[in-house]
Amino acid sequence: MLLVAITGPVGCGKTTLLRGFAERVRIGGMMVDGFVSRAGRRPKTDQGADSYHWYFLLSGTDLTFAQRYEEGQFKIQPAALPALIGWAEHIPPKQDLIVLDEFGKWEANGEGIMPCWPLIEAAKPRMVVVTLREGVQEAIEKQMGRRFHVVLNAESWDTEQRLDSMVAELKDWEIVGSWGAASGALECSLGTYLHAARFPFTGTVMGSAQAATLSIASRNLGRKEFLAWISIISAGLKAFAPDGTRIGPMIAIAMQGLLFTIGAMIGRWSRFGFYLGAFLVGLWAALQGFFIQLVLLGGSLDRAWGQGARYLQRSFHISIPNLWVAVAALAVVNGLVCVALSSLALRRWETKGPQTERFEQATSGRRKLLFWLPLVLVTLTYLFAGLPGEAIFWLFLRVFAVTVIVIGIGRLLIHVDFARALARRGMWGPAIAVESARRPGEGKG
Repeated sequence: MLLVAITGPVGCGKTTLLRGFAERVRIGGMMVDGFVSRAGRRPKTDQGADSYHWYFLLSGTDLTFAQRYEEGQFKIQPAALPALIGWAEHIPPKQDLIVLDEFGKWEANGEGIMPCWPLIEAAKPRMVVVTLREGVQEAIEKQMGRRFHVVLNAESWDTEQRLDSMVAELKDWEIVGSWGAASGALECSLGTYLHAARFPFTGTVMGSAQAATLSIASRNLGRKEFLAWISIISAGLKAFAPDGTRIGPMIAIAMQGLLFTIGAMIGRWSRFGFYLGAFLVGLWAALQGFFIQLVLLGGSLDRAWGQGARYLQRSFHISIPNLWVAVAALAVVNGLVCVALSSLALRRWETKGPQTERFEQATSGRRKLLFWLPLVLVTLTYLFAGLPGEAIFWLFLRVFAVTVIVIGIGRLLIHVDFARALARRGMWGPAIAVESARRPGEGKG
């Protein structure tokens, strides 16, 4: 749910702005409900009205909310709140837009409109826009138990434009969230199955599936540059997996989305662009493990490869290319395979894939062994070549330090509320996508 506030001083046009926005959204074909305030009779032009009413947009009914009495104080009408709660109880689920006018001092104290807020929130509307009196935002957020994604000033020249833009982009971010959840589910089902089966080209297969997923998702996106966020959300969901965090897969998934989007943008979102994106995904699938080991082992990896190449040449007269040529050739071949597999997956996407249970616990030991195997091989190569023990000591110290840093970052990420953190930084779109990913199936498209 996208929660937006419009704030400003009394008489600045908040209600007019809200009602105009609701009318534009309704004309655009979306379902709109809620109410705006109407002032009653004003005894004098420079005095407040003697009453205030709620005008319900969908039903067209008018309800007196507050009345001014002889002592000059406003009081809420006894029949107003039961009627408001009755309205909130019958809000259709997943309404496109709810508008509420306005939240002031009563609501800041938990009165007025606030008692019906849990019912509105339970209906899970896609977007809620409220008007706020100045100075009550923090108290209102405390009463609601959540922060506003966006707070707009009614007197700003671009407020109408920003509201309209948010409506246009909201569907795209919901699609991003839904596909992010689907991508995460694919990683936890097919990816886990391939790991459990010890399939040797799991990275290539999962990269191809990711490229196909992103290709299909792009068809429904108006802002196709949002595509990279699907993989970022998928990687984030991997961090929240109850069976533990895997930094490697998280990095792979996020990079796949970024590289695919870059390739698709270069190709102007054509078929060539999608193939180029899939090729880049395949390159990364082949190179990621090498880069991780390069960070861990540094130049020792290249030196160990050279020692092995010289031994093969000397003992068996077998010539092998240097490390960088071999890795580059493998990456190119892997990229081409990824293009072929993603094309096949695109044609067969509607066929239900295998559904499996997680095998992380059963196979974690095997994957750990494969991860540490390069360190074992490099160490044996050092010993075989007769290098001093000091070189081996510094190698192990480097691996230990890098591992501690990476694991620490991973554990820190588990406890981050990404949706709240993104919203606080004004990134309402990604925040909505993360919330949609946590409730798969609610996104549109």
